[in-house]
Amino acid sequence: MKTFFTAIFTIIIALSTLAQEQKIYIGVDAGPSLTTLRNKSNNGIKSKTGFAAGASFEYLFSQSLGIKSGLLFEQKGAKDELLLTDEYGNYLETNEVTIDYNYLILPLLFAYHTPGKTGFYANAGPYFGFLLSNIVYYEDTDQISGRKDDFTSETNAVDFGLSFGIGVNVGLSENLLLGIDLKENLGLTKTIGDSKTNSVCLLAGLKYIIRTSN
Repeated sequence: MKTFFTAIFTIIIALSTLAQEQKIYIGVDAGPSLTTLRNKSNNGIKSKTGFAAGASFEYLFSQSLGIKSGLLFEQKGAKDELLLTDEYGNYLETNEVTIDYNYLILPLLFAYHTPGKTGFYANAGPYFGFLLSNIVYYEDTDQISGRKDDFTSETNAVDFGLSFGIGVNVGLSENLLLGIDLKENLGLTKTIGDSKTNSVCLLAGLKYIIRTSN
């Protein structure tokens, strides 16, 4: 991991020395997400809606190349069903289970931008998710009362994965952009059991431009 960050820092220094003018985007983003869990032992897991919001930082070495990071609060998880039976194994009813993960997400993405007042971009790279909580909610039914269980202490504290995204920046003024970003965060580490996270977020926000030069 130390070698990885050393390589990233070296690339940043090398690219910045080649650029005549750089831009820094500082922004805030928020929007809905569609999340699920990948688990080979349970094919009945369903997607659920979530929410993401946070601050972003992007450094453009040139008109088209940049590196992007930030800190994002993101809800992840899924929905599942629990079949309730009596003591003889006879089906009684189905209980819906909602799995709620809350993370702080730190991405490290490389971005490519097209020029123009309305510019499109694509970005990709790793992300690190730091677990805040993992709560499982059971709905209230005729057979059981609704309840929630806290599995935070039993869940992997770090969710490492890859992030891929596309977006558009629309110029509102000389130093202000409206940004719309569609991205997917694909978890590669197991959170609890065999489960891995997956989320697709649609974010919108404002970005302030700071211009620098060598």
